[in-house]
Amino acid sequence: MAATNRRKKRRNRRIVKGKPKQRRKRTLRKIKKRPLRKKIRNRRKRIVRKKPKTIGYVISSCDISGGVAVICQHVNRLQARGLRTVLISMDQARSTIDWFPRQNVPIITLDAASQRHFDVVVATHWSTAHPALQLSADRKVYFVQSIESRFYPEGSPEFEAALQTYTLPFIYMTEAHWIQNWLLQNNGHQSVYVPNGIEEALFHPTEPIELKSGRVRVLLEGPILNPLKGMAEAFRVVKDLDCEVWCVSSNGEPEPDWRCDRFFSHVPMEHMKHIYSSCDILLKLSQVEGFFGPPMEMMACGGTAVVGNCTGHEEYIIDGYNALVVPLGNEDAAKESLNRLIHDSELRRQLTQNGMATVQNWRWDNTIDTLYRLFS
Repeated sequence: MAATNRRKKRRNRRIVKGKPKQRRKRTLRKIKKRPLRKKIRNRRKRIVRKKPKTIGYVISSCDISGGVAVICQHVNRLQARGLRTVLISMDQARSTIDWFPRQNVPIITLDAASQRHFDVVVATHWSTAHPALQLSADRKVYFVQSIESRFYPEGSPEFEAALQTYTLPFIYMTEAHWIQNWLLQNNGHQSVYVPNGIEEALFHPTEPIELKSGRVRVLLEGPILNPLKGMAEAFRVVKDLDCEVWCVSSNGEPEPDWRCDRFFSHVPMEHMKHIYSSCDILLKLSQVEGFFGPPMEMMACGGTAVVGNCTGHEEYIIDGYNALVVPLGNEDAAKESLNRLIHDSELRRQLTQNGMATVQNWRWDNTIDTLYRLFS
């Protein structure tokens, strides 16, 4: 009897001790799982709350221009990388950029932009600098594409207004080394270098509009009504030369007494490769440039160029290697160099070959990498 009672007591003690142990195990399991679930929930919340940066580029006009084309490259490529980009136009007459291929970035008015807050606002022309400062943004950047005071007579109100914008409190960035040096020497600004590139899909050798004949075909490109682009000088240079003359202008038409075999006006960018591919030599005698775009486009399409030594040409043009460079404003030197190139097919071939090699080093990816780091 005594032995039976002892066995019962031992069994009861095992049962009593077992229950707390089981409860402790369940409690421990719950304690281990709860922090894990909490961390996962918090991580999910952080991912949901993270929004892409909103970048607004302020532009003065939606018309065809090399400067606006560069800006379209910036905003569309940044948008493709996940940033929210928008163009803020001061243009009251036009609100579309249908001449730039695959332009998918929204365009809003300055009034609409004033009701919003941006992570970054970018001024892109001297006339946009003060409006950009008035907008609500965490950071404000000035994309200096040229020293635009040079577009006006020295001492004029426009000259002084443009010059004053380079003293404003922006983060500065620019597309050319000469502009970097100017900003540093004249205003003490360090600036971010974001060089232009060439888009292979837009500029490459392709089917010409008209097959080349036995004569060399020379292309003159630029807005005729802008005297700084040197179009009148270019027409004087080709007047008596043994060549065909084609012309592309986004503003103005050739004078009746100017020699022109074929003229194109307001050409959408995606059609320019057909014109470049139809010609052999680009004659570009601009007096003022930021970054020389058309000669690079001509090189990418299998041609070469004769250019004046204006600012910006030294970014990628090497005299006698991928183009011929002449003193600024020297029409006789331009005529001599162009005539030499017309009659020397081997020189044209060498310059064209080296031009094609040059453009391989000028792609947009590195520039967009820099912009993405700067903005995000």
